[in-house]
Amino acid sequence: MSIFIIMILGIGLILGPMAAASAGYPLGGAASATCVLFGSVVTLLAGVALVFTRLYQKTKASEAFVRTGSGGVKVIRDGGAIIIPVLHELKSI
Repeated sequence: MSIFIIMILGIGLILGPMAAASAGYPLGGAASATCVLFGSVVTLLAGVALVFTRLYQKTKASEAFVRTGSGGVKVIRDGGAIIIPVLHELKSI
């Protein structure tokens, strides 16, 4: 939930200078560029964190799983891996 809030903050920083200009309160060039740049970085990082948290699968303490598909067969014990549903298949052992 907090990642979505951070992403909305980043999008707000990107769209903020345009909204301020349309409301009659334009920002200066440097301030506008800084807001858009910082908003883009925040949105990109929040998007990467969102994808990572959704696709990361962790094994239980006494179990393992096999990831097959793109990149070959990989046995995961005592750890985790990113499982992309279109490219990988997960088999518990």
